[in-house]
Amino acid sequence: TTLSDNYVTDILLDSTGNLWVTTGRGLNRYNWYTDTFIRFEHQRDDPKSLGDNYLWRLEEGADGEIWIAAIGSLNRLDPSTGEFERFRHEEGNPNTLAGDEIIALHYDSRGILWVGTEKHGLDRFDTTTGTFSHFPPAPGNPRAVSHENILAIYEDSAGFIWLGTYNGLNKLDPQTGLITHYLNDPYDPTSIS
Repeated sequence: TTLSDNYVTDILLDSTGNLWVTTGRGLNRYNWYTDTFIRFEHQRDDPKSLGDNYLWRLEEGADGEIWIAAIGSLNRLDPSTGEFERFRHEEGNPNTLAGDEIIALHYDSRGILWVGTEKHGLDRFDTTTGTFSHFPPAPGNPRAVSHENILAIYEDSAGFIWLGTYNGLNKLDPQTGLITHYLNDPYDPTSIS
């Protein structure tokens, strides 16, 4: 079998040596021995299949699970069973995703999954309790994320979480929840470019 689509959005080599590839039409696992791909796609009548096919990012969790960011859901794959668990926003339930358009992921050194959304800021998923907490944008608040779209997430060696947004770079202290903005100032040559 070939790759499910030529539009490749992310690649992950997991801890067991599997190569995972997200595309605009599903998830693929490369078979090193046969030089082919095994496809995982959304199946409308199967709640344990991938929640959506338009995928953005991949992360591996501490237990070898594969987290997949999709345009309509967050998905967790158990590679041993091939089954997916879907996470979506539920209106009125603050313990669910803030929004379903997931465009960035990072699994940090403390076992927390950070989820960057489109239009809803940053979510923090505690894999132990199965609950989400939210860092929404708040215009004019210098301690909130600086934009509703979180495009990139990175953890540095000190444990700070860095966020790339449409409005600058943000640094989150996960212990205190405080956020620092780094924005371009055209009159300051030492500011972010």
